[in-house]
Amino acid sequence: MENPLKSPHSPRVSVAILAGGRSSRFKSNKALAPWMGGCVIDAVISAALDISEDTFLVTNDAAAYARIELDKIPDLRPGLGPLAGLEAALDHSKYDRVFLLACDMPLVSRRLLRYMAGLFSWAPCIVPQPKGGLEPLHAIYHRSLQPLVKRALDRKRLSVTSFVENLPARRIRIEEISMLRIDVHCLRSANTPSDLKRLQAICQDRTIAHTVDLD
Repeated sequence: MENPLKSPHSPRVSVAILAGGRSSRFKSNKALAPWMGGCVIDAVISAALDISEDTFLVTNDAAAYARIELDKIPDLRPGLGPLAGLEAALDHSKYDRVFLLACDMPLVSRRLLRYMAGLFSWAPCIVPQPKGGLEPLHAIYHRSLQPLVKRALDRKRLSVTSFVENLPARRIRIEEISMLRIDVHCLRSANTPSDLKRLQAICQDRTIAHTVDLD
């Protein structure tokens, strides 16, 4: 079987980047915040394109991302949060498996993306589980989950974390991530300007950069 860490491209997964949050704690569009000569979302897009040519944005504000040359699709049910974004992604994706990524994880690890995309599992969800809990916005979902997503939205059960907690899932625990020499900070989100400053400091820390994967 092909080693997922050495495979530069997986044709069996689509990537949907959620860019529809209100950024209430950031006080501005966090996806467009400056990051290493570009924007936060640019780092996520670059990593996503490393594993799939079928990479697209899920956003209800396509004009804000006009410079980005990717498909932009709206939620089928605007205003219902990330679970509605997953519904739209599963409806639009080219492949049966969709890697759902938040737009505010600038340290996203290419190595972890490739590893997850290369896993074969009977479970309809593959999700990291570091010490802080599940990371449902850095997870792979199978199209077979569409009826469950729709039912949850119909019933206004909008928590994507609660949705994933009730799924049979292949969980990638902190020990597995560490064995791959991947810095767990790659799963950190920039929810506030202070969060972003901390992530910038981590990225610039040469000690970390030389010992663990940030790419």
